Amino acid sequence: MSQTLMPNILDFLTRIDPFDKLPDSLQRCIADSVQISYLAKGETLPFNLADTERFLYIIRTGSLEQRKQNGALRARLGPEDLFGFTFLASTPGNPADCYNVTALDNTLLYQVPHSKLKHLLDSWPQYATLFATQVQARLQSALDISWS
Repeated sequence: MSQTLMPNILDFLTRIDPFDKLPDSLQRCIADSVQISYLAKGETLPFNLADTERFLYIIRTGSLEQRKQNGALRARLGPEDLFGFTFLASTPGNPADCYNVTALDNTLLYQVPHSKLKHLLDSWPQYATLFATQVQARLQSALDISWS
């Protein structure tokens, strides 16, 4: 990632949950690993079941929707929303993990490689539950850190 973009990415990450609860050094490591992608309105995010690297996605600008394999709406997401948590605990190639992602507007995404995130969280295990695959675990973890 270009070092000229780093301050902007870091500033953005430090303002959104769960990154705002991480120590500065961990925030910087994650920001440094960010890859940037762009989806034009109507474009789909390519998921390849054979990919060994998966990502936690952060919507910087724009909006998108997720649809299950049967076409049912899974979620509509906008700026500062994250997705890809379910991929953290899954095995690449598992079709049960898949859903389709389509940009509703021109969308800029920050992508954090799961391998990098996992490596960092192995070093900082007290923050791992902030990135849990289950929404309830993430919410409880955020409450525990905020109010402890």
